[in-house]
Amino acid sequence: MRKHIFPSVILCFVFLFVVIGNISGQEKKVSYTVYSNAADGFSLKVPTGWLSANQKSKVVIYIIVETPQNVPIHSFNIQKIPVNFSGKESPLAAIDLIAQQFYDQLSGAKEFKLIKDRYISVKNREIREVIFSLKYGKVTLMQAQAFLYNKNAVYVLVYTADKTVYNEEIYKTALNSFNFR
Repeated sequence: MRKHIFPSVILCFVFLFVVIGNISGQEKKVSYTVYSNAADGFSLKVPTGWLSANQKSKVVIYIIVETPQNVPIHSFNIQKIPVNFSGKESPLAAIDLIAQQFYDQLSGAKEFKLIKDRYISVKNREIREVIFSLKYGKVTLMQAQAFLYNKNAVYVLVYTADKTVYNEEIYKTALNSFNFR
C-alpha cells in the first residue's frame, strides 16, 4: 500500500498546479479582428468572437460583449459625442469637458477609486485616459476610458469588466489600433 502513496502525492501536486495555474489571474490569449465603421470613419481591433449588442442610442455607436448575457460583465463600447466650438477652444478643452461629465456621473458610485487620469499620446494624437474601479451590486468593476477628438466630436472608447476578467490588453489593443479614415 505504501508503494502507491508517492504517485498519489505527485498526482495531487500536478492537479493543484493545473487548477491554481488556471485560476490565478493568468489571462487567456485573445485574438482580434478589425471592426470598421464607414459611417463614422474609423476602425479598430476588437476581440474575435465577441457579440455585437443592440444600440438604441445616438451616442453609443458600437458595443460588443463577450457573452450573450454579459456575465461576468465584460464589454467594450464606443461613444461619439458632438461638440461645437466657438473657434477659440482647443480639442483638449472638448476632451476635458466630456471627460469631466463622465467623471461626475461615476465618481459618486459606491467604492469609486480613481486609478489613472492622465494624458497620453497615441499615434501623435493627444488622448485623455481615465481608469477606475467601482462597486456595482456585489461586483467590483474596472473601467478604462479613452477620450479622443476628431472633426467636432469626442470619441470615448470604454472597456468595462468584472475585476475577475479585466484584461488591459483588450483596452490597449483597441486604443492602439484605433484609426480615423
